[in-house]
Amino acid sequence: MRLSADHFTTISGNRLFLPLDALIKQSDGLHVGAQPRQSNLELPTSYEETDSILFQLPHGYVPEGALPSARYTADFGSYRIQGVLTGDSLVITCRFRQYKGIYPAGDWSKMVHFFNLINQEDNTQLVLIKQ
Repeated sequence: MRLSADHFTTISGNRLFLPLDALIKQSDGLHVGAQPRQSNLELPTSYEETDSILFQLPHGYVPEGALPSARYTADFGSYRIQGVLTGDSLVITCRFRQYKGIYPAGDWSKMVHFFNLINQEDNTQLVLIKQ
């Protein structure tokens, strides 16, 4: 699929702000709650999805900081995001895996932490600066 969008980034001085959350399927953040969880956790399906996005950057713009790069693994699944810059082309790849299973109620806080880390990565924006 090829998509072209005007006014997708925000410009401020010599910087472009590129929100990744509009392009990557996001996980929902979770909350631990005030009371300890009493029942087991069930993830009814296993699945994997990968999203890759190719950005053709305007000539002379480069990432201001590090490109997205994170990897998280838990009993429930795994997540990886990686950015690769080649010339004026930037590829962002995200892979999420969920493992089917019934997990003990005591693992709830670990699951919350796992999904919140993913949510945090998905809600970042990339800052590009003109050289």
